[in-house]
Amino acid sequence: MFSPDSPLLLLQIGNLAITSNSIPSVLAIPAYLVVCIGLTVKNKVFRWSDFGLVLLAALPQVLLMPWVAGGTPSAFSIFMLAWPIMGFMAGYGAWRLAGNKPLQGWPWYRFGLLITLLLVVVDVGGAFMLSPAPGKIWQLGGAGFRDALVCAPPFFMLTFYLYLDCRSPLVFCSKRCRSANRCFYPRVQAD
Repeated sequence: MFSPDSPLLLLQIGNLAITSNSIPSVLAIPAYLVVCIGLTVKNKVFRWSDFGLVLLAALPQVLLMPWVAGGTPSAFSIFMLAWPIMGFMAGYGAWRLAGNKPLQGWPWYRFGLLITLLLVVVDVGGAFMLSPAPGKIWQLGGAGFRDALVCAPPFFMLTFYLYLDCRSPLVFCSKRCRSANRCFYPRVQAD
């Protein structure tokens, strides 16, 4: 069913198609969104402005895609889809290592909501911005279970939680962070 050589076309809109290889992405993305939106609403950290933040990050990325991909793009690499996320995580990690305060109101599930939406918007936007090879179409989640839309959101959420979220046991938490109830592991010295 998930044969990369001859996928079954299920739906096509312009140059973008949902095929039998897209099924893992089509099932995973709504699951990630339901979990992340449910937790952000339940814990009262949902902000409508997050959607604007997604569009703000996705717009330059989608507009730069034809320039980055070149004349004959073969597929969207994870780097092409996720460089803003990787850049943010590296910058935020450096910010935290420098001893600065953590972001308030940004648990892993709110971050997960944003990265999942960002990956979907960039993937779909790139399919409409880039012309596929003659006789070909872009598949949404065309790599099946190995596609960035399936693998990247949980990877980035887990990385954010383990190394950047103040609630993780692996993250340095200052006294200010603990006293604001944003850190459960008071195992470090005071500021």
